[in-house]
Amino acid sequence: MKKRIYSPFSKLLYMTAVAVIIAVLFTATSSGPTPIFGTDSAQPHMYYGGTGSYNYRSYLTPRQQEYYDVFRTLTPADIGTPRVLRTQSYEESKNDSNSLQAVFDALRLDVPELFWLDITAPGLGLSPTAMSYTASTFPYYPSAAGSVKRLETLIAGINTAGATRYDRIKNIHDSIASKLMYDYSFGQTSYDTFGALSTGKSVCEGYAKSFKLACDRVGIPCIIVSGTGANTQGGTEAHAWNYVQMDDGKWYAVDLTWNDQDQIGKIFYDYFLVGSDTVASNFDGKTFSKTHIPSGKLVPSNQSVTLPPLEKNAYKPTSGSVNPTTAPVVTPTAPTAAPNTMATVQPGEQTLPAAAVTTSPDGQTESDGTTVPTSSEAENTDAVNVDRTTGSSDTHAPDTSNAAISAEPAAGSVVGILILVGAVVVAGGIGAILFLVLKNKFEK
Repeated sequence: MKKRIYSPFSKLLYMTAVAVIIAVLFTATSSGPTPIFGTDSAQPHMYYGGTGSYNYRSYLTPRQQEYYDVFRTLTPADIGTPRVLRTQSYEESKNDSNSLQAVFDALRLDVPELFWLDITAPGLGLSPTAMSYTASTFPYYPSAAGSVKRLETLIAGINTAGATRYDRIKNIHDSIASKLMYDYSFGQTSYDTFGALSTGKSVCEGYAKSFKLACDRVGIPCIIVSGTGANTQGGTEAHAWNYVQMDDGKWYAVDLTWNDQDQIGKIFYDYFLVGSDTVASNFDGKTFSKTHIPSGKLVPSNQSVTLPPLEKNAYKPTSGSVNPTTAPVVTPTAPTAAPNTMATVQPGEQTLPAAAVTTSPDGQTESDGTTVPTSSEAENTDAVNVDRTTGSSDTHAPDTSNAAISAEPAAGSVVGILILVGAVVVAGGIGAILFLVLKNKFEK
C-alpha cells in the first residue's frame, strides 16, 4: 500500500479536533452534584405549593401574586439589570408600588433561597409604559451567585433520610441543631438560611428558614410562623418558628431555636411536632399556645393571613418510629432551674426586615438601644442605611466572618479554572497519543 503523506497543518488540525472532543466528553462526565433547586441555579426556586400548603402567596391579591411570581424567579444573574414586572400606565405602577411590601413579606417566608435579594434597597422603576425592578444584593454577599450555589451543598448536607415523614423531620431537626448555635451578637447573616448554615451562627429566623428549606426539599409542607415568644423570665419578644403538616393531614408546631439549647449542649424536644395544648415540661411548664403567639399578619405590611389550624395534642409517631421526647438527651443538666429560653428571643430581634423604607426620628427604642420605626415611614429610600434585622438605622458593627463567606466562592472558581486547564492539557496529550497510533496504523 502506498504510504499516506500528512502535512504539518493536517496533523495539527487532527490533534486539535481530537483534543476538543475528549475535553467536551471529560467536562460532560465530571459535572458536580445535581442542584436541588432545578437543573441549575438559574432555574426557578422549588417549594411545596400543593393544595392546603398555606404558602403566604395565597393571601395576596391576584395582582400581587403576579408580581410575586416574577420576583420568585429572580437569580443573581438579574443583579443590576432592570427587569420589566408589568406593562402598564404610570398611575397603575404607582398604585401597585404601594402594595409590593406584602409581596416581599410573603417571599421572605415562602422562598428562603432568595436570601441574597436586598429588598431594602431602592430598585423599582416607574415609567409611562411599565414598572421595572433592578435586583441588588447585600454588601456582605458580594458573590451572590457563588453563595446560591454553595447553599445547594449546605442543604444537601442536612440529613433528610427516613422511612416515614416523622423520621425525616426528626433527622432534619437534629441535623440542623447539630450545625447551628444561637448568635448572641445578632450578626447580619444570622437571619437567613445561607448565613446560618455557612457560619454555624443563627437567630430564630435563620433556624426557621433552614428548617423550612430542608422540608421543602423533600416535599414536606412547612411554613414559617412569625409572632411573639414568651420566655421563661416572663418577657416577650419577636420570634419565629415552624408549622409542619404530618401524614395525618394535621398541622403541628416545631420550634427548633428553643429546642437547640446549645449553651448546655442539649437538644430538647419540648417544641417538636407539638400541639397548642402541649406542655413544655423541661422549660416553664406552659402550653405551646401560651408561649408562642402568632401575629396573624405579614410584617411589616400588616397583610392579614390565616394560619393552618394547629392540632391540640402532639403528634404520635407510628409504630417503628422512635419518639424523641422519651430519649435521655432531654433531661436538663441544671438541677434547680429549667433551661433559659432568653437565648432564643433576644431584645431587639425582629423576624422580618422592612423593605426600602426610612426610619422615623421618633421611633420606639427597644431595650438594647436599637430603634424600631413607627408606622410613619418616609418615601425617600436613599437617605439612610436600613438594617435588615430590625428595620432601623444600622447600629451593628461589621461582621468580619462575612469575608470568609464571600471569599470561598471565588476560591472555588479558581480551582475550577485550574481543573479545566488541566483537563484540556490531559485531553491534548491523549489526542496526541491517538494521533500517533492512528498515523502508524495508516502508514503500515
